[in-house]
Amino acid sequence: MLKKGQELGEFVAGDTGQLAANYLKVLSGLMTLKLSEDDEQLPDVDLLLRLVVYT
Repeated sequence: MLKKGQELGEFVAGDTGQLAANYLKVLSGLMTLKLSEDDEQLPDVDLLLRLVVYT
């Protein structure tokens, strides 16, 4: 999917294996993040997508 997106100019250039691994690491970190009412907020979805998708 990343390679096809790169070919279409929709995803950022770079090693697709590294892009996929790093994006999954970010998602994994978010899934394990403990949130309290007063502390951390989830990162903006648009910011996360800009890691791999041209906007």
